[in-house]
Amino acid sequence: MRCDGGPPWDKDSQNYSKDLDVLKKILHYLDNMFDDKLKPGLPNFKKELDRIEHKLNYILCKKSKYGLYALKHDVIDCVKGIKEMLARIEKIDHITINSALKLKDIKKEVRNIEKAVCDPKFGLKEIKCEVHGIEKKLDDPDFGLQEIKSNVSAILDIVKDLDFSGDLLKDIKSEVSNIAVFSDTFGLSEIKAEVSAIESAVFSETFGLSEIKAEVSQLLAFRGASTSLTTGPFFKDNNEQSLILKALNDTSIPQSVTFFVYDIDECPKSLLAAVPFLNITECCAASTEVNIGSDDRELEVRAQLSTTFGIFLYAATRSGQGQVQQVFKAGEWLPASTF
Repeated sequence: MRCDGGPPWDKDSQNYSKDLDVLKKILHYLDNMFDDKLKPGLPNFKKELDRIEHKLNYILCKKSKYGLYALKHDVIDCVKGIKEMLARIEKIDHITINSALKLKDIKKEVRNIEKAVCDPKFGLKEIKCEVHGIEKKLDDPDFGLQEIKSNVSAILDIVKDLDFSGDLLKDIKSEVSNIAVFSDTFGLSEIKAEVSAIESAVFSETFGLSEIKAEVSQLLAFRGASTSLTTGPFFKDNNEQSLILKALNDTSIPQSVTFFVYDIDECPKSLLAAVPFLNITECCAASTEVNIGSDDRELEVRAQLSTTFGIFLYAATRSGQGQVQQVFKAGEWLPASTF
């Protein structure tokens, strides 16, 4: 029965009512889709699409600072930089392999520099002492800078009080002209002549600085090129009965030295003794004493070194009473190829 008293609803009428409800829901959803206030709505969705499209256009634009074209150029620049670095690495590798200046030579030069810097006579310590002495002289109350300034100030005060008008100034100029500056014996002309003579001697191709440097370089190269050194021949009498042998390892690694004592009275020479010092600890010395007989003999001592730098040798004969007779210091040992 119907509430308004009309005839009852049939089945078709009920189905139409359900369809109408469905249409109302669809209409509600469509309203929501076109509502600007809702995030899932079409207007907001369109805004998102517009924003994405704007970003894509920015990325694809050639003028964009951070777009694909800019990234492409950055990648190309990176590739070029990597190629240049690889070329430099190859060049360094080539130099390292083929250069005549090896790492061993560089270390040798560095050790020479360190030795020069630490030299007790000419090294940094001595330079500091000299500088300290100069500073002390400059600060001396009687002869230092302060006293000099005081004297100069006093002279200036006296000069200011003088009257240079008239004949006084002429007399001063006359005295200055007569000073020995223009003397033929020890004046400026003679000084210039002496300086010229000194310059000529210094730059002489025969015995000047360049020739001296060349000779020194040859001596240094000659002295440092051999690992076989010798005292040269020497005579020992019947009072010299033993030989002291020492070796100092002044390097940073263990080194070895073998001494050979030869009797050169007859040809060929004969070996009297072989004394090996194996693996001498760095910055340490090894020594021994060997018997060389009680008769007169002609001897030679040779040494075979494990390196050409940093090993310093010493040899000396000793009498039967214990007194040292002949001494061969480190600077007196020569490359064996010279004998």
